[in-house]
Amino acid sequence: MEKKIKSGSVRYNKDETALTYRIYLEDQKGRVPETIWFGKEVGTTRTAKATLKHLFPKKIDFATPKPPEIIEKIIQIMADNDGDIFLDFYAGSGATGHAVIRSSFNSEVDLRYVLIEMGKYFESLTKPRIQKVIYTEKWKDGKPLDNDGSRNHIFNPNFPLENSQGQVMQPDTLEALAHRPLNQARFFLGRDNSK
Repeated sequence: MEKKIKSGSVRYNKDETALTYRIYLEDQKGRVPETIWFGKEVGTTRTAKATLKHLFPKKIDFATPKPPEIIEKIIQIMADNDGDIFLDFYAGSGATGHAVIRSSFNSEVDLRYVLIEMGKYFESLTKPRIQKVIYTEKWKDGKPLDNDGSRNHIFNPNFPLENSQGQVMQPDTLEALAHRPLNQARFFLGRDNSK
C-alpha cells in the first residue's frame, strides 16, 4: 500500500477518511466502464415494463423489472471469453437471462447464464419470459413477430413446456430444438423438483 501511495495511484481525501484509487486507461483491458449510463442507452424501468408488456399483454404484477439493455451493457464490459457465465441469484422477471440470450445470439462469444428464483412468479413470468425470448426477441401483444430465436438451449423434459401458441412441446420436439448435447449447450432451463 505504501508503494501505491508513493506512486500516486492511491491517495487519501482531504480529511484522510477515505482512499481514492487511480486507474489508468493504458492499464485496462477491454472496454473501460463509463461513469454515467443514460436511460436511452441502457433502458429504464419504464422501458423494461414495455418489454414485458410486448411479451405478456395481460397485466404483469412485477413492479421493478430491470431493462435487459443495462445487463447487456454490463456483458459488453465484462464478457470477453467463450463460456463466460452470468449468475443471477435473484432472477426476478428474467432480465439477466433475456440479456444473455440476446447478447450471445448477436455476438461471436459463447455466453451462458444461471438464473435462480424462488418467487411465486417463476412459473408465470420468469420461465415463460425465457421460453419466449428463446423462440424470438420480437414480440408484440404476446405474439411472436418471427421465429428467429436462439437454438442453443436444452430443456428439461420432466415438465411440460408450451410454445408461443400454447401447445405443449413433447420431448422429441425439445430435442429437435437442442442441436447440441447437454454438455455443450449454452443454456438449460429446468426445475429442481427435489422438495
